[in-house]
Amino acid sequence: CPGSSALRLDDRCEETAFPMAADLCEPKYDVLLTVALWSSPEVSAHAVSHGVISPALMTILQLCVGAALGLDTDEVALSEVKFSAESNKTQEGNISSLASLLTFDLSFSFCAAPSKTPGIDPREFERHVIQVTQKFAAFHMGTIRLLSLRG
Repeated sequence: CPGSSALRLDDRCEETAFPMAADLCEPKYDVLLTVALWSSPEVSAHAVSHGVISPALMTILQLCVGAALGLDTDEVALSEVKFSAESNKTQEGNISSLASLLTFDLSFSFCAAPSKTPGIDPREFERHVIQVTQKFAAFHMGTIRLLSLRG
């Protein structure tokens, strides 16, 4: 898929609307996810080991947060998206393998317009994240779980 588009299981490419600027909203929530999936254009061993978040992965995360909050993707903003430092160390041996199983933690912060962020139930947040990621080829044969959600 071109640009920031992510490949869905139905072979369509999906991209998000232009996200809201992170400095325009409060409060900020911090998320920590643990992920296991096969290397793909959206998430490669090289990207994990070098801390490179692809535009396609950002699209998927934006869709996840929007779904979890019941908002359009242009009503939420993500920031500080990164692979954990430990993930960067453990993936070094897998860089040359295109079909490698990747395991890593992924952290990010998000916010939405103040009137649109009531209390967030972590179990519901996780359920929405899982539902959305399973629609994408990169996550179809993988798993993703919420380790923490603080706000």
